[in-house]
Amino acid sequence: MVAASGSTSISGTGGASGSTAGSGGDFTGEAGEAGAPAEVPGMLLNPDFELGSGTDVQSWTSTGDVAAATIVYQQAEHGFGRLGHWLMAGAYKVSTSQVVQPLPDGNYTFKIWVEHSLVLNEEYIFARGYSHAQPAAQMKLDTTGANDLTYTQIVIEHIPVTSGKCEVGIYTDGGTDSKANWSLIDNAEFTLEPPATSQAAY
Repeated sequence: MVAASGSTSISGTGGASGSTAGSGGDFTGEAGEAGAPAEVPGMLLNPDFELGSGTDVQSWTSTGDVAAATIVYQQAEHGFGRLGHWLMAGAYKVSTSQVVQPLPDGNYTFKIWVEHSLVLNEEYIFARGYSHAQPAAQMKLDTTGANDLTYTQIVIEHIPVTSGKCEVGIYTDGGTDSKANWSLIDNAEFTLEPPATSQAAY
């Protein structure tokens, strides 16, 4: 399948700090006090959903109708595996998420690719548990920008992490259609944004 070139995104608030940390790449930060190495942010595990079988989605946790969240080795956006939210038996509501930690304070971005049926009741990606001062704070973005023909990247930017961790994931309400209430999910990323740079006025 060819991934869509566009993306749907939402931005939060808060100052950025630190350097970019990829979901599977190297991290290079500035040295800490007295030349100590910079803290390396925790990484999103199994981001491409290549590990697991059936409802055993390794490193991710599903809640709700957990039988509706499965690893499938076909129709992936990238690689071989992907996550599917779908239940032949009828309506379902399921959330699949992962807590990433430890995380230095800073702004983060969560991205994930989605292709879904147009008859879902609701679907959104989310980030929560990131605020030390407001534990119930949550950022979410619905996936209505996606369609049933090709994958679309859905993006939440500027997640202001101050709690040392962040739970990221996707929630799907499949409604009552037992045959066409599907969602294909793949290729997640959770990255530390580079620090904001101020431009001098001339």
